[in-house]
Amino acid sequence: MSISFSLDLQSDFNSHFQKNVMDEISGQFNKNAIKINNAIKKRIQDTVRSLLILAPEVMDLIGGTLQGELGVTDPHGKLSSIVETWVENIEVSTVVYRGFKKPGALLRIQIHVLRDDYSDVLSLAASSYDSVGARGTLFVIEWLRWLLLEGDKTIINYTFVPGDMRSSRTGRGIMRRQPGQRWSIPPQFRGTEQDNFATRALSDLDKHIGIIVRSELKRILT
Repeated sequence: MSISFSLDLQSDFNSHFQKNVMDEISGQFNKNAIKINNAIKKRIQDTVRSLLILAPEVMDLIGGTLQGELGVTDPHGKLSSIVETWVENIEVSTVVYRGFKKPGALLRIQIHVLRDDYSDVLSLAASSYDSVGARGTLFVIEWLRWLLLEGDKTIINYTFVPGDMRSSRTGRGIMRRQPGQRWSIPPQFRGTEQDNFATRALSDLDKHIGIIVRSELKRILT
């Protein structure tokens, strides 16, 4: 996910006056570029963290049906690791433009949130776990990949039986093989590369970023 913001002057300024104004403003931007970049990045990180933590899927993974179906133990720890990885990998770059003879952008802030292939979080130990079947067969449960990318794809030929069962990892139910039964991510939680719980949680991030950028520029430059 990439978001860009530009700050432009009106095109009806007198050219000489406009040049002086642009030089003065760009000088202030250049002087404070690092401070602006760091301040905006910190606030974006805080906002992204809050939005992801409040995602319905995240909430349901902590003591809800989704936790039982995916068999995720220690959901707080695993989700914290995943969310913090996303937060730490946010990239913010600030470029100040100087010496333009024509009206144009004075400051451009480029923001990258979420890697397209989700490789940063899918490589975490928290994104999967090992499960041993009834016959001693070892299965790797890639629960985060299923949740982020697999959509309505059939994951296994089992069905989920809810209940506080002794053999359940979470105490919320078990997967049981039944003829003709198949299991996939519940419809309300399904995700694909372009539409998953992370992208849905951050769907209004551009509005938050607009407020953050204006607020930080005003605070730093006045």
